[in-house]
Amino acid sequence: MLLHGTLQISYSSPPGFAGTTGVSLITGSDDCIQKIFQQQLNLQEYIDNGMVESYVLGLATPEESKELERLLKEHPELRTELNTVEHTIQKLWLEEAVPPPMELRERALQPFNWADTNAGPEKKPNYTFINIQHNQSNYMTVHKIWKWIFVIAFLLFKFCLFLAIYFYFKYRQVEDRQQEREKIRLEQQSAPR
Repeated sequence: MLLHGTLQISYSSPPGFAGTTGVSLITGSDDCIQKIFQQQLNLQEYIDNGMVESYVLGLATPEESKELERLLKEHPELRTELNTVEHTIQKLWLEEAVPPPMELRERALQPFNWADTNAGPEKKPNYTFINIQHNQSNYMTVHKIWKWIFVIAFLLFKFCLFLAIYFYFKYRQVEDRQQEREKIRLEQQSAPR
């Protein structure tokens, strides 16, 4: 259906917008009117869903940022909304911020205060030293328990080595005896009777 004449579309502005916005068409169709109305609804929906706040806080994705920058060029009311959000966030962050106590600043900067400006009594340090003396001899010193552990381990190793050699020779003796018996048995079987 084709409409002829002048069409006035207006809506009341959301908080932060000045005045109302209207669109005039000399000649148009339902599709054109629907597009204009849809753009205004999309813009309002864009504002209501927090995209402007995400953009200002830097939380928007690159695609969302590009889309918002494109819409900012096309719609001045979106620019007004962006400025309002920036101003509100700046007010919240800077003007209503609670400053930290002064003693916190002094405690934080205390390690960097190398000048001794206090003429009062000297404070004892809150740490202890472990006195390690340089060993003047050429020998390494070890705790007494470790000495005994090393001696026991050495003697155990020697005992195991002795057992291994002993049983090796015993095994060789048994092998030699078996070979002699086998030889004697073969000689007895091969000898004529």
